[in-house]
Amino acid sequence: MSPTILLDGKTLQVEAHLKQHIVRRDKTYTNPDPKNFRLRTFLKTLAKIGKITILSEKITTTLLLNFDIYVVLTRIQAYEKSEVGAIFDFVKHGGNLLLMSNHPPLHKYDSFLANKFGVELENSRYWSGERGVYSILTDEDLAEHSIIVNNKEMTINSIVTNTTCSIISKNGLPVIYLSKLMVGLSGLEEQKEVQNIEPEERKIFGLSIDRKSSDLDIDGKVVIIADSGFIGEKDSTFPGYGLIEEGDNLLFIKRLFLFLS
Repeated sequence: MSPTILLDGKTLQVEAHLKQHIVRRDKTYTNPDPKNFRLRTFLKTLAKIGKITILSEKITTTLLLNFDIYVVLTRIQAYEKSEVGAIFDFVKHGGNLLLMSNHPPLHKYDSFLANKFGVELENSRYWSGERGVYSILTDEDLAEHSIIVNNKEMTINSIVTNTTCSIISKNGLPVIYLSKLMVGLSGLEEQKEVQNIEPEERKIFGLSIDRKSSDLDIDGKVVIIADSGFIGEKDSTFPGYGLIEEGDNLLFIKRLFLFLS
């Protein structure tokens, strides 16, 4: 049976897909892209995997009973304490969570949910260090994880991303690391040095968590990714350039959902 997928409507990428005018901190931004454009390929891909619902309702245990996978594409409204509890219970009893965050300060509300699973979203930005140049995560950045390597299908060789946070966790299994060529910006401070560090200290871009790979009492799976912008449609520009056709980004998205389903 095809999985049922809930996309949280209170997220950056969904709003950029659905709305022409977006209000942030009492300021209205005009979306330069056409309505229903930002996630066009992303949603077409998901539709081949399962049934998609986009909702902006309060997250409750009852609501989540109708779904197999709950998807957050950079939350832009604070969660209520009861919502975080409902999501954890959802995963505890076999539901699956995909949380795709973003660079600071956009990671703020995602952090509350990630913390519930023992994960910290680092308050630092990572990028190529050169404007207009994207980061390519490849070879040594890709872990030996079933999302990446599959003997029956194509292996993922590269992920292309822009500006991200990083994931810190003792729980779970790394899926992808940030490139060693990426540099960090801690808040508005000057750039840090390139990541010349040991493999076990690498900054993490993607992480999976389940009962076997953590000390959590959960029957479902969690995947946390440090950026959501790379799923945007080619030629979309708001809130950043879409990179879904770059590298193996589209294949990676397919494999994420197949893993969670």
